[in-house]
Amino acid sequence: MKEILGKYGKYYLLALVVIILDHCLKLWVNFNMEYGEERNMIGEWAKLHFVLNNGIAYGIEMDFPYGKFILSLVRTIAVFAIAYLIIYLGKKGVHNGLLWTMGLILGGALGNMVDSVFYGILLENNVAYNAPFPFFHGRVIDMLYFPILHGTFPTWFPFWGGESFEFFKPIFNIADAAISLSFFILLVRQKAFFGHPKKEDSKKEEKSEEKIGENETASTSSEEEK
Repeated sequence: MKEILGKYGKYYLLALVVIILDHCLKLWVNFNMEYGEERNMIGEWAKLHFVLNNGIAYGIEMDFPYGKFILSLVRTIAVFAIAYLIIYLGKKGVHNGLLWTMGLILGGALGNMVDSVFYGILLENNVAYNAPFPFFHGRVIDMLYFPILHGTFPTWFPFWGGESFEFFKPIFNIADAAISLSFFILLVRQKAFFGHPKKEDSKKEEKSEEKIGENETASTSSEEEK
C-alpha cells in the first residue's frame, strides 16, 4: 500500500484538491445563498446561481423512476473503477499526462458522487423530489453560470429562427468543470496518450541492436585477423 501511494499518490492528491475546492464552494453556496439566488462575480457574464441538479451534469436529468438511485450507484462504481484504473494504467507504463488526466476525472467523479450519495441525508432540503429514501438520492449543488453572450437567431436561421439564445447557458460546478476539462485534454492529447507505444524507444532499441551487431562483427573479424 505504501508503495502504491508513493508511486501514484500525486494523482490521487490532484483528485483530493478538486474535491476540496468543489465542496468548499458547494457548501458555501448552500449555507450562504437562497435556492435560485444569483450573485455577480465578474460583471453580468460570470455569476453564482444556486440550483440543485437531480441528474448528471450541466442540468441534464434522468427523469424516470429510480433514475437518481441508478445514477448515484453508477457514480459510486465509476469512482472505484477510475481509482483502480490509475494504478492499472500506471503499471502498463502509459504516458504520465494520461494519469494526471485520470486524477482530474477521479476528483470530478468523486465530487459529484458525494452530493448524490450523502447530501440527501446531510443537508436540509437537498433530497431529490419524490425520492423513496434520502440515501443515494441527494441533489448535486450547481452554481457556476457564465451567460457570456445574449442574442436572437435571424428569422432565416433553421429551427430556431427568431428565438433568443444565450451562451453559456448551463449551470455547473467545479467537479463538472474538472471532468469536462479532462475530456478536452484527452481529445487534444489522444495521439500522445493512446498512440503506438513510444516509437522513439523502438527506434533506439533498433539502433542499439544494430550497434551490438556491429560490435559482434568487429570482434569476430579481429579474432579472424589474429
